Amino acid sequence: TLAIGSAFSYLGEQTNQLMDSLWLEVKTQGSVDNYAIVTMAVLISVVITTITMLNGFNETDENKILLLKTMNATKFQIFTKLVFPSNLPTLLSALKINVGMAWIGTIMGEYLTSKAGLGYLILYGGQVFKLDLVMTCILVLCVVAAVMYLIVAKIEKMLKTKSRKSDE
Repeated sequence: TLAIGSAFSYLGEQTNQLMDSLWLEVKTQGSVDNYAIVTMAVLISVVITTITMLNGFNETDENKILLLKTMNATKFQIFTKLVFPSNLPTLLSALKINVGMAWIGTIMGEYLTSKAGLGYLILYGGQVFKLDLVMTCILVLCVVAAVMYLIVAKIEKMLKTKSRKSDE
């Protein structure tokens, strides 16, 4: 039991160090470091979303678009009534992918410029051979990304349920 107590104590110390680093990053909002981090996260997410949504928009049924055009629908009406609703599953799939990719962008940004945060701790842990710190950070990233993924999946389920009720 002493070994288990020591393990929990050590894990508690690592968690406290991790949380202190996260709070330090939150306190430094607005610095140049944070702009680099946000830029990396946005760039990675925007590229994937743009490509995915463009493919989805191009796969919209041409006959339905032609039907709306024959009814004198404007481009905005075609988009809001046909193209966007038919691509809602594509958008939600892109959101599911971007949840993880945004975290990758954040960590990449922290590798480049940050002096705090999970990316910094992963880099620091690798430099001083603290594998436990690296693995703890990766575990925290996995848990946070999984929770965010589940939130998007729950939203998707709610929208599907709402869509089925409106079809009836």
